[in-house]
Amino acid sequence: MEFHLLSVPDLVEAKKTQRSKDWPVIEALVAIHCTENSSAPNHDWIRFWLMEARSPELLVELCTRFQKEALDLQKDRPLLSVGIQGDAPLLRAEIQTETMREQEKGRLYWEPLKREMEEFRRAERTAPQKNSRPGCPGGTSPRMPSLPREPIRTLDMLVRRASVIRAIFRKPSAPAPPP
Repeated sequence: MEFHLLSVPDLVEAKKTQRSKDWPVIEALVAIHCTENSSAPNHDWIRFWLMEARSPELLVELCTRFQKEALDLQKDRPLLSVGIQGDAPLLRAEIQTETMREQEKGRLYWEPLKREMEEFRRAERTAPQKNSRPGCPGGTSPRMPSLPREPIRTLDMLVRRASVIRAIFRKPSAPAPPP
């Protein structure tokens, strides 16, 4: 039994980070999706492949096979014009430039958020603690029980795990109001 919790296009979008090790994963995800679905592609998949392919060879192949769609998408992804020409070495350089631009966007997005979190942590460390409990930052949170670490293999296991998690986070019920 399979559970699809995140679509491949959503996963690719989520992997677009400033970390260099995420980009080969994007390339592999798109290539696998293309290979598995190329016999009967739909319009959304063709657009996804053309917009997200990271391999020059795959992109040239896609631009050749889906030339009309590639021409239509050039305004959104200009390097498709190089893919249509079939110039793999130039396309490799263009993909690298595009990747660096995406990484910079990620860095610019996360930089102020990381600064804010660092300031929050610093303020939390310097704030006086009350009701101190060992092992709890701030001393006011109850110790969370640890969850089992075995992988979820069946729907029944998923339901049981969800029940455990609900029980952990469920607030104690308030006493019934007097009549």
